[in-house]
Amino acid sequence: LLLSHGWPGSIWEFHKLIPMLTDPGAHGADPADAFTVVAPSLPGYAFSFKPDQPRFGIAEIADVFARLMTDVLGYKRFGAQGGDWGAFIT
Repeated sequence: LLLSHGWPGSIWEFHKLIPMLTDPGAHGADPADAFTVVAPSLPGYAFSFKPDQPRFGIAEIADVFARLMTDVLGYKRFGAQGGDWGAFIT
């Protein structure tokens, strides 16, 4: 499950949600409903920003995230959720 945060924002938005998704049994739900969660920072924003770095647009971030999930992590399919800017990306 790919989680995309908004702007201004960061992956910190998901800090309470991720344990419930990755270990639902510890939170009173069915352990079989667990997800593997990937929650990258938007490239060029939040924790991935460095001075003078070019900013990515929505299409570029969507492409980077898709390549992360498929080419780098090897998923053939995956779910995605985004809030604010993350909704446009996913």
